[in-house]
This record gives sequence, C-alpha cells and structure tokens, in this order.
Amino acid sequence: GDRRAREAEEELAEVRAEMMIVFRGANRVAPGLVRAVVRRALEEAFALAGGSSGGTCYYRWQTAETALSALIQIGEGAADGAVRPGCAMDPSPDGLASLAHFAVERHAAMGHAALAEAAATAGVGGGSNASPSNTAGSNTAGANTASSYLAVATHRLVATTFLDVCARYHLVVERFPETLLEPCLRAFLDERGTRHALPEVRRRACYLFCRFAKPLREKMAPNLAPVLAALEPTLADAETADFTLRDAAASADENKGKGAGGAMATAGNDDRTYAFEAFGALVGAEEVPEEAQAAWLEAACARLRRRVDECCAGAASDANDANARSLRAFQARHALVALQCVAKGFTLRVATQTRPRTGRILLEGLGPALRCLGAFDGAGGPGTLGGAPDRATRRRVVALFQRLVSCVGAAVAPHARALVEHVAASGAAQDLCEATTLTNQLFAAFKRDARPLAEATVWATFVKTARALAPFAPSPSIPPSRGGGVGGVLGLTNPNAGGGGGDARDFWPASFPNAGAAIANGTAENAEEAREARELERALAAHCLSLASNDLCEVFAADARSRDVVLATMVRWASAHESAGIRKTALQVLTKLAKAWLPVEEGGPGGAAFSAAAPEAVPGFRAFARDVIVRECCVRAVLRGDLDLRDAGA
Repeated sequence: GDRRAREAEEELAEVRAEMMIVFRGANRVAPGLVRAVVRRALEEAFALAGGSSGGTCYYRWQTAETALSALIQIGEGAADGAVRPGCAMDPSPDGLASLAHFAVERHAAMGHAALAEAAATAGVGGGSNASPSNTAGSNTAGANTASSYLAVATHRLVATTFLDVCARYHLVVERFPETLLEPCLRAFLDERGTRHALPEVRRRACYLFCRFAKPLREKMAPNLAPVLAALEPTLADAETADFTLRDAAASADENKGKGAGGAMATAGNDDRTYAFEAFGALVGAEEVPEEAQAAWLEAACARLRRRVDECCAGAASDANDANARSLRAFQARHALVALQCVAKGFTLRVATQTRPRTGRILLEGLGPALRCLGAFDGAGGPGTLGGAPDRATRRRVVALFQRLVSCVGAAVAPHARALVEHVAASGAAQDLCEATTLTNQLFAAFKRDARPLAEATVWATFVKTARALAPFAPSPSIPPSRGGGVGGVLGLTNPNAGGGGGDARDFWPASFPNAGAAIANGTAENAEEAREARELERALAAHCLSLASNDLCEVFAADARSRDVVLATMVRWASAHESAGIRKTALQVLTKLAKAWLPVEEGGPGGAAFSAAAPEAVPGFRAFARDVIVRECCVRAVLRGDLDLRDAGA
C-alpha cells in the first residue's frame, strides 16, 4: 500500500517490459536456444534438492517468478499445440508442452506439499502426546522446509504468474488431465489462489480461474462436486461488494460510451465476479447431471436474488441518507453483475430445451433486477422512489436483461415493454439513445415476434425524440445557423392546432413549449447537448432501419400516424440532411419499405419486378415512391451536389 513502493514497482515493470521485448526477439531468432535456457531456469527454480545448506532447503521467489514469466513469454503467439488449438504439439524435451508440463507438475506439487507440511507442523505444535524432544526436532526441520518453499509458492508475484501459466497452457492440461488437472485446481482454489491472503491476488486468481475453467469444464464435469465445494468460500466472499472500488466504478460509468449494455466496466470492475462466471461455466455444462445442476444453480442464484431484495428493501428506509442509499445501490449492482456472470454459462438450447428448469431459475433473477429500477433509478417516473436518475444501476439491469435474452429467449418478452418505457421515461437524449438501442437488439433477436413491443413503443419513441431534438432542429423559428446540425422529426401533427386534434402540417419544433426557451438561453448552441442530439438522431435512424430490416414494416403499415412520421422524416433526411451517414441510413429505410410495400410479380429482369396492376399493401405508396422518394432522394439530392464526394463518409 506504500506509494513509493508502488512507484518503484511501476518503474521496474517498465524496464522489465523492455527486456521482455528483447527476450521475445531472441526467441524468434533462436527458439531452440531460448527454450533450453528456460528449461534450465525451471529446473533450477524447482529443483527438489534446492540450495541445501545444513539440511535446510532454501528457494528464491525471484528465481521461480522469472522462470515462469519466461515460460509465458515464449508461448505468446507461438504456433504450437500447447498454446494454439489446431496445431501439433512439439514432443521434444524442450518443446512448449514439455516445459509447461514440467513447470505445472513440479511447482504445483511442491506448493501443495509445502502447504500440507506447514499445516501438519502447526497441528503437531498445537499439542500432542509425542515426546517433547522428538517433536521439537521434527518441528524445526518441517518448518524450515515448509517455510522455504511455502514463501515462494504463496508470494503474490509467483502465485499470479503460475496461475497465468495454467491458464495460458490449458491445452497441455487438457492433453494430460490425469497428471495436471488436479494440481492446477488445487493451486487455483487454495492459499495460492482464490484464498490468498492478499485481496489483489484473490481477484486476479478469480479472473484466471475463469479463463482456465471455461475450456476445461468438460474435463471437470465428472468430479465437479469437490471443485464447487472448494470454490464455495470464494463465491461467498464475492457476494459482498468491495466498496473501495465504488469511486472507480462510478467514474467508469460516467465516462462510458453511450449504449444500453456494458455492465462489466474496465475501470472499477471487481474481478471477484469472475468466480461466478467460472461457476456458471462449470455448472452449465451438459455433462453435469440435471438434478445436481439445478440444485447448485438455485443455491447460488437464490443468495444473489436475496442480496438484491435486501438492498431494494433498505432503499426506502435510506431515502434521506444519500451515502447509505449509494452503498446499497452499489451492492445491488454488484449482485446483478454476478447474476449476469452466472447466466453466461448457459446456452439457449440448454436453458429452454434440454434443461428448461435452469432457464426458469435464471429468469427469476429478473424480478429483483426490475425492482432495483423502482428503488434506485428516480428517472423512471411513477412507481419509483424519486430522486436523481441512477444510470449505473439501470445499465446493470439492462445488461442482465440482454444476457437473459440470449439464455432464455422469448421468456423475457413480458418484461420488455416495462423496461423500455422505464429507460425512456425521462425523455433525455441519452436515455432515448439507450432505449432505442435496447429495442433494436430485441427486434434483431425476435424478428416478427417483437411486433407487439414495436406497436406499443414506436409512436412514443417518435414523440419523445421529436421533443428532445426540437431545440436543435432548423424550423421557421430556428435558423440552421442556430441549430445543432440535426434535421428533426417531421410528419407529426401539431397538438395546438385544430382544437387539439391536430392537422396535416409538419410538427415544427417551435410548437414545443421548450423550443422558444432553448433559443433564448442558448441551449441550441450548447456543444455537448448538440452532440447528444446528433447521437439521438443517428439512433432514431438506426431504430427505423431495425424495424424495416426485421420484418416489422407492418407496424408502419397498420398505424397511419407512425407511417406518416417515418416517411416524412426519412425523405427529408435522405434528401437534405447534413450528415452523409444519416442520408445513407434514411435511404436504406425507404428502400426496405418500398420492397415490403410495392407489389411484386415474377418475370422481371432480376427474376422479379414491381407490378402496376396488383393491389397495394399501403394505398398511395406507389405514387409517393415515384413522385417523392425517387425525385427528391434519388435524383435531386444527387444533382444538388451539396455533399463533398471527396469525403469517405459521403
């Protein structure tokens, strides 16, 4: 924890990185020589005799860590079956497989023996009926031997480097499971790994164990019970959030790119949750007996659901304590990430067809997750506890929902509309972007089955997006020079005209109550808000394209209001928008609508042709396509020449 020690370690790491570059270069030039050197280094580090002096074995952690790091470096990018699937393993004594086998077997066995000897020595010293003289002698010799290599095996750098070797050379372990699998598992799950005294080593061990367990879960399935029993203390520890990471996680959420997912932030991420991902990968294997699989899964998920429910229940009592409320929200987000990690190990086929009981257990986690929105995210409107929006919690809930979509499929459909409406409830540009991104993913996943969701949300999406873009779109009241570079949403009727019934005029942004104030206070010229408006406009274009691309054009055909909006807006954007990218997307939307709505008959030049005699799916669309889309978007937009064709985007 000392700042000067950390700075010195960082400087040493930089020097070492430069030396490793030279080492890898030498390996490319003379791989045989370098591998022979690495073998000698491994033999010296793990020599059974050690450096004996007076009967005491003495090992240096620096020697072991250097030899293991060299083994990792020579395996990086090597075309060898020890590190790359599909390649043949070099059977020579200096081949990567032989080196990895020697290092893993020798170091793991010596470390386990040292731990066992230390435990036995502590037990004898704790009191027995043995002779005091004999006990004293055996204690001294045992302590010397145990402490000598135990200090090496549990050193933070040696421990993490050895586990990295196990993960890097998992193909060798898979090739020789009878000799290497059990020693590796012991190293991961005892005091050298997930039970290490230092929290940073435990976190790193959880991540590396996840990498190790995924490709080897079939090998572990026959004897999974003792593995899960050894992993249980790690899962229990990982249930509780590490509040020292709260500030880093909050900073990561604020600086994160826009979108609906990304629950596992790179900064502030608690790597202990990888233990749940490893658990899900192990339990989710089809080789695991169904009853045992369901029992293990229910036990783990029930504890996480209980954690979330406790946080939600405590949020009401902490309504006036911002710090306590923040801590509960952070704990709830941690549990949601853990649920998401567990679900990663289950495929759609397992959770819905071969083992539907597991799918129901996973789906039960969605209820507490949705309750988190009401407890912590005050932007959701009625039904929430109020307060500021908690986008970090909302993103964790959305990420869990997306994971369950890939696991249990259509079973999440009843919850989709409520979640989309909650995300978009505030009407802010950033929230609308996240809502459209979420709906686009659902449309892509469910295609025509998502029509009820599309019908329920598309009109509200248009109206809220129009309001959000109003201060930045050009209109009779807002000249283009004062706008934010957006085209706005057209085709909506003016609610202030015709006695509230509206008319056929474009719904200009000036008719919104907030547009005039936005012009007066300079909101339309705010660079950050204008950027968010441009992102929202791109998101709306992608939303319309997603509807048209996933067999959901019938939503527009059945609703005249939405059809008028999408046609008027896409025509304006495709013909005169400032952004070439949005022009392209809008034209793609119109093209797909034309293919869906124009009647087609066989026998044309490309095998099919548009028929002028067949009835129209949307009355009047043929004339609209001919007189408006073709003329304005395909001819005049090109002849006008207002795009710089030297720009790659144009």
